[in-house]
Amino acid sequence: FDGSELIVDGVGDDAVVEVYNIAGQRVYSGAVKPVALDKGLYIVRVAGRTFKVAL
Repeated sequence: FDGSELIVDGVGDDAVVEVYNIAGQRVYSGAVKPVALDKGLYIVRVAGRTFKVAL
């Protein structure tokens, strides 16, 4: 695996994390847990907030 791991911290265990690639395609939607992703730019939505992440 040549990518990275996205770890979301500081939100409740029942929070839903949505991860979108730069093309707008959802690549993950689910529970807060480490998510293995390829290197690249992602939009992460969790707990009503949106973040841009580079891996």
